Amino acid sequence: MGNESLLYFLKFPLLGLVYLFVLSALWVIVRSLPEPTAKGKKGERSGESQEEEALNPSTTLSGVQPASLNSTLGFGEGQRQLTQEELTLSSLPTAVGLESVNGPYLEVVASSNLTAKIIPLTQEIVLGRSKDCHVRLQDAFVSSAHATIYPANGGYALEDLGSRNGTFYREVPLQEPVLLQEGDIFSIGDNVFRYRQG
Repeated sequence: MGNESLLYFLKFPLLGLVYLFVLSALWVIVRSLPEPTAKGKKGERSGESQEEEALNPSTTLSGVQPASLNSTLGFGEGQRQLTQEELTLSSLPTAVGLESVNGPYLEVVASSNLTAKIIPLTQEIVLGRSKDCHVRLQDAFVSSAHATIYPANGGYALEDLGSRNGTFYREVPLQEPVLLQEGDIFSIGDNVFRYRQG
């Protein structure tokens, strides 16, 4: 009789531990899922699109000449990132086409969410899924901060930031930083980019 009552009282704490384990496993799974795109219902507006609309027109890409992108975008700490609206080809100034970009840039060959055809390189940029990245890639195979491109030796270098699925440079997983050459192709998840020196 003593063992039965002991087992009866022990089953509740053990059951509580099982529930705690299941809840923590679910929490980890939910946190690792990519963020859903904010598509509001008709008449509704997402917080992100309201934030983009509230940006001061003098800080958006519209009407900015390529030479002044550096000072306008200000990729430094505490500065804002490119918004999805700014990364669309229609929001770029009409003078900025693939044939008229001054300086190095990334040509977007394929992307799951970017509609831009070019991404000017003016300073270091971080590509990833996080809202804090300069170029946000909404792809389940992209890490929060996946890769970075930064000035090096008169050009730009590509470095994987310890991403789970890797960055592929010339179809080979990138193991260490590499100095990009004209026409080099690299991929991050389902997104494919070509480096151009401009």
